[in-house]
Amino acid sequence: QGRYRLVHSGDVKIYENLDALPRATLVHRARVMPSDGEVMRAMQGADFQPAQEVLLSSPARPLEPGPSTADRIGMLAYEPERILVEVETDRPGYLVVSDAYYPGWRATLDGQPTEIERADFLFRAVYVPAGRHRVEFVYQPASFLLGAGVSLAALLGSAAGWLWARRPRRGQGVAV
Repeated sequence: QGRYRLVHSGDVKIYENLDALPRATLVHRARVMPSDGEVMRAMQGADFQPAQEVLLSSPARPLEPGPSTADRIGMLAYEPERILVEVETDRPGYLVVSDAYYPGWRATLDGQPTEIERADFLFRAVYVPAGRHRVEFVYQPASFLLGAGVSLAALLGSAAGWLWARRPRRGQGVAV
């Protein structure tokens, strides 16, 4: 009862999960796990606090211990293929976005490419240094870029073939 609040009652009841984290969270503690199994075990442990730490499967950048006093996160855009977040923090941390990690996503920090880490087995995280920053996630799968390249090559090939077919041939002078 204490974890959920009734927000709508009628034919269907809708409850709000009061323990749910926001879509984007900034954490200042990271643990590196050697395997997916270790990540899953750590997530089930009583000491795992997703609002305060992130579990990574690749080496983490150094973070300063202790609580942060000035974290602000603003979700400026949330679209199916683009997320824009403004972050202000007094010390380095990881911005964790609770959307599925997938290789087709690219991220920039203040317009510069940055690495996306797989966080808590399922989500995406980006290292954010102290200060005010904009983090943008854009979905650009390699398959889309490959398809666009093939389509462009086909279009250029068709245009070249059309021009080749319309060229004047030898022996076919212009009749006077």
